[in-house]
Amino acid sequence: MTHEEFKERFTRLFAKVPRGVVEDYRFVELPAVAAWVNTGLLLGPGQRATALALACGKAPAFHAWLRLDASGEALSGGRPTHSIVTAKAGALHMSARMANDAPGLPAMEAISVVAIRWTKAPLRCLRYVAGAGDVEGLVRSEIERLCNPAALRP
Repeated sequence: MTHEEFKERFTRLFAKVPRGVVEDYRFVELPAVAAWVNTGLLLGPGQRATALALACGKAPAFHAWLRLDASGEALSGGRPTHSIVTAKAGALHMSARMANDAPGLPAMEAISVVAIRWTKAPLRCLRYVAGAGDVEGLVRSEIERLCNPAALRP
């Protein structure tokens, strides 16, 4: 799937979700090197967000890393999906690391990301989205991770 197809599928999916579930969302394409990218999604204290990532091409398994602002504490979801509730305000940044902790992804690979700010708890909102559909199983994967957090830690 190309980055443009990824964006199109999520845009169509969010259009099917009831108003008042998705507050805002941004698409970014992470480079093939392990670099932090500002998603453009601004979060205030106590706001809820989810990042869903998909490798374009045949990249190996990777972990999604999130942090607020350029120097915030890094949070690893251990998978390509992760949800957070913020303690402070900041811009959501994201990076990807290969699952084997190598410093980057193979050359010519990229990762498509949708960063979503929710109006309510991520699990509740993700269930609304799942009721409307999914993209490559990412929505259901994050629902599973949120329902079984201890069992899915790296």
